[in-house]
Amino acid sequence: KTNFLTKLKKSDLMFFTEIYYQLFGRSDLEKLLEPKKVDYIVRKYRMPVDLFAILNVNGKDYFTKISDISSDGCFIKFSNQTISNSIDDISVKFNIQGKNFHLKSKIIWTNSGQNPKMPKGYGLEFLQPQPEIYDLAKVMLFSTAR
Repeated sequence: KTNFLTKLKKSDLMFFTEIYYQLFGRSDLEKLLEPKKVDYIVRKYRMPVDLFAILNVNGKDYFTKISDISSDGCFIKFSNQTISNSIDDISVKFNIQGKNFHLKSKIIWTNSGQNPKMPKGYGLEFLQPQPEIYDLAKVMLFSTAR
């Protein structure tokens, strides 16, 4: 961590961290900032979507929907059962703009009803970030808005 960051105004810090995230990725940004601040920055790049998905947990498939997505992860609607955050074998399959993805993931957030404005489900972080997903979701969103 550096004194440079503490001297920036809030708006300048946000601008700097957004650019830094785009250039160097999450892991390098986490070397400069605490994880909660990095989560906030990354969340800004989520796109609202309505995609069918298959969540695979320990070899068992569950059909679900993705309600928002970014290059680092997604939120899946899942109210049927509880999944432990400590499960190691999780992956999600989906198609966006004609491209198939099958990504190993980990649960980083759970909404089991504590936030009534959001559907029950899980925030997943992709183990390998996929910058292409953000671009595909943006194209899909803009084409829907036209």
